[in-house]
Amino acid sequence: MTAVGEHVIVLDGASVPSRDVVGNKGLSIARMVGLGLPVPPAFALPIDECRRFHAAGGHLDDDVWQSVVEGVAALEERTSRRLGDPERPLLVSVRSAGAVSMPGMMDTILNLGMTTRSRPVWRSSQAIRASPALRTCASSTSSARRFCGGPRRAT
Repeated sequence: MTAVGEHVIVLDGASVPSRDVVGNKGLSIARMVGLGLPVPPAFALPIDECRRFHAAGGHLDDDVWQSVVEGVAALEERTSRRLGDPERPLLVSVRSAGAVSMPGMMDTILNLGMTTRSRPVWRSSQAIRASPALRTCASSTSSARRFCGGPRRAT
């Protein structure tokens, strides 16, 4: 496995980590990358780090956080985008996963890094125009909001 720092595993397809180490989502990403599918660069905190976090009362050790910062820097390097940059924003999905699926029990943050300043740039970028999957997802989300009674626009 490729590592960034001591506590982050890069899901680059160089090897496929165990489901017990990175969970089902991490395993799936590593497999897709290994197959040559166009998957955005990714990294994972091992499940053991999550266990340590909870055992420490919700405290993340400084060296683990430093590894996360280094992981984000590696994503920025590979994508030529920067977290918080209004002109070339790096958008990150933060997902929690376990070795055993627990639908509805995990948190997901999508588009971390999207700001009011970067939103217009992102919408007009080649990335959004070139991705039918993103348009389909946006359309599905809009439909779900309309039919489920939720807000029509994210704030």
